Amino acid sequence: MNSRIITVGISLAVSFTALAQPARRTLDWKDFTKSISETIIAKPVRTNEFTIFEITNINKFLYKVEMQGKVFELQTPIPTELQTLFRLNPTELANTVNSKNADEAVGKISEQVPAMQKIAGSPQAKAAVGNTTEQNEAAENFQKSLDEVVEKCLKYLDKSIAMAGYIFDLRKVRNEFISIAQMDLPFADIQTKTDAAAAQIPTVDIKTKYFELKKIYHDVEALYQDAAAKAEEANATADQKKKINNAVKEIEKADELIDEEGLLGLLDEVNFLNDELRNKKNFLAVAPPVQMDGDFVSYAVTITPTYTKTVGAHKNPVNFKFDIPAKGGWKADFSVGPVVSFGSNAKDETYYLKENAGTDSVTLEKRDNNNSISPGVGAMMHFYPRTGKDYALGLMCGVGAGFQSVSDVNFSLYAGGSVILGKRQKIIGSLGVSYLRVERLKSPEFKDGSKYAPAKITIADVTEKVFKPSFFLSISYNLTNRVDIN
Repeated sequence: MNSRIITVGISLAVSFTALAQPARRTLDWKDFTKSISETIIAKPVRTNEFTIFEITNINKFLYKVEMQGKVFELQTPIPTELQTLFRLNPTELANTVNSKNADEAVGKISEQVPAMQKIAGSPQAKAAVGNTTEQNEAAENFQKSLDEVVEKCLKYLDKSIAMAGYIFDLRKVRNEFISIAQMDLPFADIQTKTDAAAAQIPTVDIKTKYFELKKIYHDVEALYQDAAAKAEEANATADQKKKINNAVKEIEKADELIDEEGLLGLLDEVNFLNDELRNKKNFLAVAPPVQMDGDFVSYAVTITPTYTKTVGAHKNPVNFKFDIPAKGGWKADFSVGPVVSFGSNAKDETYYLKENAGTDSVTLEKRDNNNSISPGVGAMMHFYPRTGKDYALGLMCGVGAGFQSVSDVNFSLYAGGSVILGKRQKIIGSLGVSYLRVERLKSPEFKDGSKYAPAKITIADVTEKVFKPSFFLSISYNLTNRVDIN
């Protein structure tokens, strides 16, 4: 028993989940070169079900997408972080690859290190002024400090050269990412190009390397202060002090130049672009869900290029509209049109009084009426299920009147089936049973072929209006207005 309850519960849960899923209607941007009728398949959506329209493979770095489903609107502008970057033209992009500051920094350090090595190996650094033990010890301490400064400078040079290479690689990858983001390609193609560009990102931990370089720089600063103090103790020459001071100042300038490259910011940009180019949401525009509570959901779409490139031709905005029809539920429509009833019951029976020669009587005779068609005008109401197609079958009922004078209108009733053709402006064909008021002989007072005294009968007395069933056919037109029910 418990297992049955669990099974039924799971089935109901699955059913409700399936019902809760909105109906998605998708346009693939890469196929937009075709006509709208070929690319947008506006399949019907069930009444009360939610519908969502989405455009796939559209690069929202390049296009602003506005979609309106009735009163709903979605705007997907280009991310603010990328607007400045994407306005670079190809020449500017190419120029940003070269890291002048980093190259200049490496050059300045390279120029100063040989000079420092020369200072470290000079006889003046190895011998103090005077021959006392304190002077010799001070000279040795100065020499040791100087060697440490040179060693750190060389290490800084090695690390800075590597850092300049990282800066160059990151700039190159960033520019490739920007170029990819400016391509009007499907998401899968963007991923392929992004993978190829991302493979050029240095695999080392650049942040760690950067902080290591900064630590070495601070070590150079500290060692320099120590060497300067010991130079005083060793009575180093003014020329030695100046050269050491100049060399360390150049390293300070070099460090400033590397900082100006904005390595950490550049790394963040590369990582941001890499993530955004791989984010499928940036290539998918989705309108908010709209509940189908009418005959159709109407979408208006505007796709505007964001003009991220400053060179080359700009694409024109694209505007289009389409409707998603409803299916399910019943609908009532009204139409007016000509109705033709036919059959023996659709015509009036007319009589005349024939005088009988030699007698004081008349005979009631029926006139021949070969016209078995009775035209009229009908006002009809049609009930039919929404199919979402260009046709539907339904039921109808209506009232009408014949083409008599106003004072002699023949009221009539209609019931039957209808074929509804069209979605908005509809042509409706109906067939069924009509109940017309037609002339019939009063019965049992009068009989066809009977004789009556002329003084007791007039032709107006022998017939009356009665309802009789017959068949009818009508073609009517349904003129509708587009009403926003929101």
